[in-house]
Amino acid sequence: MNRQSAVAAYLVAEPFTRALHIVREALARTDLSIIAELDVSDRIRRQVSLGFAPCRILLVDSPYLLLEAVALDRSAAVLLPLHIVVSSRGPETLVHWLNAAAITGAALPAGAAGPLEKLQEQVAHVLGAVAIRQDQCQPVS
Repeated sequence: MNRQSAVAAYLVAEPFTRALHIVREALARTDLSIIAELDVSDRIRRQVSLGFAPCRILLVDSPYLLLEAVALDRSAAVLLPLHIVVSSRGPETLVHWLNAAAITGAALPAGAAGPLEKLQEQVAHVLGAVAIRQDQCQPVS
């Protein structure tokens, strides 16, 4: 049985600010869009008054895949856009996203599986050009 990791993990061998720029540029060269961005570390700093390593959540989608997903079942929109976490790890940067289809027992909304898989494949292709896949080399904890 081919068991997929529930979390896709990549390593960009650059500090956070540079890696975030690299990821944004790589996504911009495709039909994928960053439709929103959440600065997690800033939010924690402002709301809880704690210092936190740089961390952003990029909401990435393709309007065509979103349309395909919600055409059959509007609840499929709960999985799109894809939430991609870009976080600092010292001189390197980690990039993660959840592979909902790989969660044991998960029943995706009708119509969501195909577009979500296509979106994840596109993101994986983009990141594969600028980062090193980690979850194929080591378990993600």
